[in-house]
Amino acid sequence: MISAGEVDRYIDALLQSDRAVGEAVVRGLVHAGVSAGEIVDDLIGVAQTRIGNLWERNQISVSQEHLATAMSAHLVSLATELAPPPTTLDTRILVASSPGEWHRLAADMVCDLAAAAGADVLAPPSTASAGQLIPVVHDEGPEVIALSCAMPANLARAYSVVSIAREARVPIIVGGRAFTQAPGRAEVFGVALAGSIGELLERLAGMEVWIPRAGADDAARRIGIF
Repeated sequence: MISAGEVDRYIDALLQSDRAVGEAVVRGLVHAGVSAGEIVDDLIGVAQTRIGNLWERNQISVSQEHLATAMSAHLVSLATELAPPPTTLDTRILVASSPGEWHRLAADMVCDLAAAAGADVLAPPSTASAGQLIPVVHDEGPEVIALSCAMPANLARAYSVVSIAREARVPIIVGGRAFTQAPGRAEVFGVALAGSIGELLERLAGMEVWIPRAGADDAARRIGIF
């Protein structure tokens, strides 16, 4: 269990670019027996959401948001290095951000935790277009795709990745605020939804994912995805 005080202390460290305090919070949780999945979801993920909200309200600068994100990326790596993974994975997974999204922290969190759990992780750059993902899917043979989309404006691009998965007959699971804030979008896309990174890993471990269902194009058009 991660307390509100620990989250607040971590956020203060991010805002002050105090890496030592951030590391101390993470190490303290590891020593208390908190898993890497809980640290990533309930500390770092929660903190980054609040940092993003501060930026959206113009309460912090772009540079502060970027510095906080970079520091959290480092601390995700520290958490997965020191703490036990939340589950065990034996699969090859392609972890992608929706094309057009430059921030890849959520996808990197998945990469680090999945690799720590034993998965063979494929991680194309955040700048990869849907077209550039096609040969990765066909040539590298992932058994499942995990797709993150934070911004609703990028849902059409996210759907292009879902279409690639459907055509290649590869199961896919989605996450990120664009989906979790409106869970019906994943249903429209015909795909599995994870509300957190911990849930995503658990669903991957149980292979509770599926190939996107056919016929989703019309439903996506009806709700204005494209």
